Amino acid sequence: MMSSDHALITRARTAFQSAYVPYSEYRVGAAVETADGSVYTGCNIENANYSNSLHAEEVAVAAAIQDGQDTFKRIAVASAAQDGVTPCGMCRQTLAEFADGSLKILCDEGGGNVKTYTLTELLPKTISEETLKDANDTMHWLWNHYQCLINATSCDSRSKYYLLSLELDLVRVITIRIILMEASQPRWQMFRQ
Repeated sequence: MMSSDHALITRARTAFQSAYVPYSEYRVGAAVETADGSVYTGCNIENANYSNSLHAEEVAVAAAIQDGQDTFKRIAVASAAQDGVTPCGMCRQTLAEFADGSLKILCDEGGGNVKTYTLTELLPKTISEETLKDANDTMHWLWNHYQCLINATSCDSRSKYYLLSLELDLVRVITIRIILMEASQPRWQMFRQ
């Protein structure tokens, strides 16, 4: 492992010391390095309502974004348990918003051991702008066909069966689109479309 990897892990270890973890007592720190070599750190911040807790990786990314940095080279993640913790799925998706699949993720296993992954290894199928576009295109296609069937003056039993099938597919696609939209943008933006 290169000495710069050790330095980034050390920054993540330092960050977890500031973690606010009264519920899990599981301290996590992250250090993200930007394209220009700047390093931003974050720690996990828990909340009694677990869904409002902040993860170390997203805190580090938010600090970088707030400072105008949005291109990342690597991220180091460490826990007080030194158990090789990796970013969770939500944090992996956040990283995918700002980095390609080659982003290097360093995970502290303790005793000087670090396991290195790429983002693609940890998140092979990411939700992207293209994914959202595909879901939107599919929804429009289904909606148009649904409207054609509804407006048909005569409908035999086979058409009614097809209509019911299409209606169920439309509900599924809309549900999936809402889930994808919630994962990719703040709730208030979702309802402006």
